[in-house]
Amino acid sequence: MNISPNGNYVTTWSKLTKDPAAGADASPAVYLKNVNIINIDLPNKTFQILHSFLNKTQNGWIPQFTADESVVCFYRNPYSLNFFKLAGASTIFDFSKPLYTLDLKEFGKIEDFQLSPGKNPSVAVFIPGQKGNPAYIKVYSLPNVKSPADKVDCEPDQSAIDYLNKQPKKNAANGGKVGAYRPPHARSSASSSGTGRSLADLHEQRVGGGRSFVPGMSPSSSSTNVTTATAAAAAAGSESKSAQKNRRKRANKKNENESPASSPAASAPAALTTPATAESLVVGGVFSIEEKKIRNLLKKLRAIESLKQKQANNEHLEDTQVLKIQTEGAVRKELESLGWKGDE
Repeated sequence: MNISPNGNYVTTWSKLTKDPAAGADASPAVYLKNVNIINIDLPNKTFQILHSFLNKTQNGWIPQFTADESVVCFYRNPYSLNFFKLAGASTIFDFSKPLYTLDLKEFGKIEDFQLSPGKNPSVAVFIPGQKGNPAYIKVYSLPNVKSPADKVDCEPDQSAIDYLNKQPKKNAANGGKVGAYRPPHARSSASSSGTGRSLADLHEQRVGGGRSFVPGMSPSSSSTNVTTATAAAAAAGSESKSAQKNRRKRANKKNENESPASSPAASAPAALTTPATAESLVVGGVFSIEEKKIRNLLKKLRAIESLKQKQANNEHLEDTQVLKIQTEGAVRKELESLGWKGDE
């Protein structure tokens, strides 16, 4: 709930509720209007709901009033901000035609806005960054909403923000390695290893001493393989050429004797999976060309119905979406020519 500056109007937001008249199975879902602008008559202790509209999120839902409550602004779709005239003591208000509209479609969706107090109000609009584009905060003065009020500059605190990359470069005296950092209370005490040396230094010593581990293998098998390979390399350096040749022959013969035993077991899973793959290719049946056309046209028809529902809820539609709605007649005629009936 929010109250206008002079206390003559109250605005409320409620949780989204589906419209029972549209049915529980309506697609897309139809919701009741959940934002109300209420005129409060304190002397007579009465109230009147002036206008209601739909806002699915709580971001930027609050209608904003000028200081004298002569103008109220809110948005029905996230691309434009509408301003309406409140006719003073009159109880008849026209919310069908805005006094003026701030169209920001070229910049993106409006996430929030704020109307300034004072006799010469301005409105600030926040548009978040998307698709690589930066975020915007644009300020417009009323009633001139055709162009921003002026350029907005800021002078941030340089101890926290490097503005435009003009901060002096960091040198060796004002920085340090993150890996060498230790809390103040632990700098003079020994580390958990009991030697007073950091864990990074101990890790370097282990790696430098040849204790490197292969990913996916246990430390014991890794160290054994490294030791065996080192011993074989040392033996190969001391052997003669004939001895090396004989050793290679024995190794090749040993590999040939071991390979046939493992091949049947390795080929078994491949043989088992082949029939399942062949059967999966025919699951689901075959559709005729006419059935495929009908399915595609029905998808188009459902998309058109969804766009028509959005249009009824005053949601913003692109020009291409409006043109798509106009093709509904042609889609239905093509369906009828293919033998489709509406009750199928």
